[in-house]
Amino acid sequence: MFALTNLVRNEFFPKELPPCFTTSKVTDLLSLEELETLGKTDYNEKESSSITFSGYKAETARRKFSVPNYIYYIKLAKLLTDNSEKIFYIFEKANHVSLTAPIKKTPDDLSPYIKIAQTFHDSGVEIEKLYYENLYELHLDISSFFDSIYTHSIAWAVEGKHVAKDKQKDMTLLGNKLDCLVRKMNLNQTNGILIGNALSRIISEIILCTIDENIQRDLPNLQYRRYVDDYYIFTSNGFEIPNIISIVRKRLNEYGLSINENKIQISESPFIFGKPWIESVRQYIHLDPLIFLNHIIIEYKNYKDVSLLRYGLKVISLYEYSDKSWKIIESKILNLLASFPSLADVIIQILILNKKKISKRKLKRTLYSIIDNTINLSYDQELIWMTWYIKVFNIDISIEYSLKILNTENTFACIILLDYLKRDMNNTYKNSAIRRWREKIQSEMESLNDTIMRTKYWLLAYEGTRNKWFNGDREFKKVNTDSCFKFLLDKKVQFYLNDFEYEVSTKKKSPLYATREEVIEKFNELKNIICNQNLSEKDKVEAIQVIDFDKFEKILASNEY
Repeated sequence: MFALTNLVRNEFFPKELPPCFTTSKVTDLLSLEELETLGKTDYNEKESSSITFSGYKAETARRKFSVPNYIYYIKLAKLLTDNSEKIFYIFEKANHVSLTAPIKKTPDDLSPYIKIAQTFHDSGVEIEKLYYENLYELHLDISSFFDSIYTHSIAWAVEGKHVAKDKQKDMTLLGNKLDCLVRKMNLNQTNGILIGNALSRIISEIILCTIDENIQRDLPNLQYRRYVDDYYIFTSNGFEIPNIISIVRKRLNEYGLSINENKIQISESPFIFGKPWIESVRQYIHLDPLIFLNHIIIEYKNYKDVSLLRYGLKVISLYEYSDKSWKIIESKILNLLASFPSLADVIIQILILNKKKISKRKLKRTLYSIIDNTINLSYDQELIWMTWYIKVFNIDISIEYSLKILNTENTFACIILLDYLKRDMNNTYKNSAIRRWREKIQSEMESLNDTIMRTKYWLLAYEGTRNKWFNGDREFKKVNTDSCFKFLLDKKVQFYLNDFEYEVSTKKKSPLYATREEVIEKFNELKNIICNQNLSEKDKVEAIQVIDFDKFEKILASNEY
């Protein structure tokens, strides 16, 4: 069953944002009783606006992420929690073909709920269990899934389509209550639900699990698994595929959804799950990081898959480099950042571990170049991350570039930058250009009167008030007119962690793979352990011969390893 504390604490902000934006500490400051009280707030049942930003989906595609008003989010979380039994019944009727629907297991403190596949790797394990006698795999994808959801279809899934349509205004029905709250988080729009939070994923599973139930009623022997909006279907008879596609298409259409016809894939056995480049890349994983990175770039040019670069960068983020090797690899890392700023969340791990060696001049030039490009292209996610880099690496940003970022009115970038500029109150904050910007944005927010906390400015107004970014020692009084957010302020709730710092170990190690140096180190440790045991010389010699140390040393010295 759902736990309110887990739902409001975890995955409120999209994972595409820097980790300084979080609600992980909310439940340290608010009791369950206080959360339930906020969840019961009437709030005059007026709609609210979310904070949206353009995020990376693919090299040629973008996705709109949204962060809803937090009070409405708590209200929806409480409604789901209070009706857990009915909602989980919907999930269970789908016979667990969904790998991403919540299941009845108690989540840990870091998860909103538990699902069969906690990771994409887990999904592969489950999908591969269906291979057996099957000769064909059919992969289907829902077109623009979250953006295509018709909110009234939530009630259809919960109550049944006929009942929901007959009693569309009956607010005693759970389906109508869910529909209403989902709309009120999104300016009362019926087309699409907000992307990027845990509650939207729960709502989507309510609809898709109902569709799964209908598909299984039509095709009771169908073997398939669904991961969010991706269907992995298996059959031993290729002639069944057109009928399968037809039935899935029909059942999706009943809820206003459609198959992405351009992404229908049919594969013949033997099957392989995941990216085709994984195995070819793994053969290089033991090599020197620079050589490994070169191989990764070569493979990228073959496959044109950015996730390949992400995988490779994660591997080399496990190393702390010497001054000499860093001078060689730094240029490549910054070049990858400039070429693929969507990889900023991985690259920052490499830079953090080697922070003292970084050339700030080169990093600053790279960041400025990316900022110019992302502003021109309206790439919000990448701009947010570049602003975060400025703060994390203490880059002396110019007034010109400060204003470039602030004038985009990118809420998350503005919050990071205002926090960073505050360190230089006696200089930057007295600059007339920055002061004029602050006065302008404050005037815009104040013109909204008491509705400000239901607009796209709610987070900027809240954090601006909490940190006194706008009018020095005086509070931004408009936030205090909202009793719920005033309560959060009084409780010292943060949505932005000013003091966030990455955890850095002197040397990270992969749990699955070891470098040549690490193998040699452990090899020598093992040899010493044997030699230092209370054994006779004869037993020591025999033990070493059994392990064949001489042969192993020759392998390590060659290029075979």
